[in-house]
Amino acid sequence: MEDPDELLAAILAWARADDRVEVVVQTGSRGRGSGVDAYSDLDIELIGARWRELVADPDWSGAFAPVLVQVVSGPEDGGTEGDGPGPADGTDGHAPADGDGGGNVPAAAHEQEDEDEDEAWASRLVVYARGRKVDFSLAGPERLARRARGLDALYERGYRVLLDKTGAADALPAATGRAPAPPRPDRAAFDEALDEFWFEATQVAVYLARGDLWVVKARDVTMKEYLLEMLEWYAATEPGRPRDTWHLGHHMDRWLPQRMWRAVQETYGRFDAADSRRALHATIGVFREASETVAARCGFPPRTELAEQVSAHIDRLTGDPADPANPADPADTTATGRASGTAGPADTAGTAGTAGKADTTGTADRAEARA
Repeated sequence: MEDPDELLAAILAWARADDRVEVVVQTGSRGRGSGVDAYSDLDIELIGARWRELVADPDWSGAFAPVLVQVVSGPEDGGTEGDGPGPADGTDGHAPADGDGGGNVPAAAHEQEDEDEDEAWASRLVVYARGRKVDFSLAGPERLARRARGLDALYERGYRVLLDKTGAADALPAATGRAPAPPRPDRAAFDEALDEFWFEATQVAVYLARGDLWVVKARDVTMKEYLLEMLEWYAATEPGRPRDTWHLGHHMDRWLPQRMWRAVQETYGRFDAADSRRALHATIGVFREASETVAARCGFPPRTELAEQVSAHIDRLTGDPADPANPADPADTTATGRASGTAGPADTAGTAGTAGKADTTGTADRAEARA
């Protein structure tokens, strides 16, 4: 990979000479000075009144090293909104290498962000020819004006001002090195997570019964989003010591109890139906324990009847996981096929038809709305 110090030096030399850049701030693990490893990317904010010119200019990111691939997002292309590299949580919207990027996570994970983050900034996410990633955030001076009134979670963990031509960064408070206390769920958010998780669980079972395994995995993605959200609440509500849950499950082995962490490792399965079924039941088991614990800590009804009814429905469709010789009842499979919108055998052969496609798209729409 490109040497990070050499790459940063090249970026700063360019920024000093380019009038479109007024301030350069480094965040992420390298900005914090902790958690850096050989694969850590660079998180760089390029701030200035002419930031939109950088968005429109396709060439400047190649001035530091040959580019392998890059992704641009921002207000011009209908991309991410928020105050930072990509989404409003200061992440790049893609799976990160060093624990500083982000991804699509349930909306409650962003509750700690400032409510006034309504300005749309842009990002350019660049992987250079030898593999080093740099996440560039392109923002106006308002970015720093907001941070001067109070640091967000990204800055609070640690940042470095590498260049300031205008003094705009002088008013920034010092970082504490600690993230804000993770948010606890309210009753509405908790109930929504329960409803969404158990709804998706019923549909994973339907597609398992049909043998439509790609859709099983697609549905499982949404289940895992809500599992992660519940695990974050589990850690955030731990009596006496709420844990920093980062984002996208980063450092989960540090903020979950080891017993729970080991259970989470059983929630992903291979592509085949048998292991997908096993992973489904493992996912349900972890979610039930986490959700019932969160409910008890927050004083919410745990809604165990819903969990038991859905679990019984899943067993009817996919068989009892405790008895691999007990497969699903074919009559139940056909009935469920009709309930989901089309006749059983015809739907099995054509899940890409109207009913199946609309259902899958609905899940994608919900996931996109939560991003």
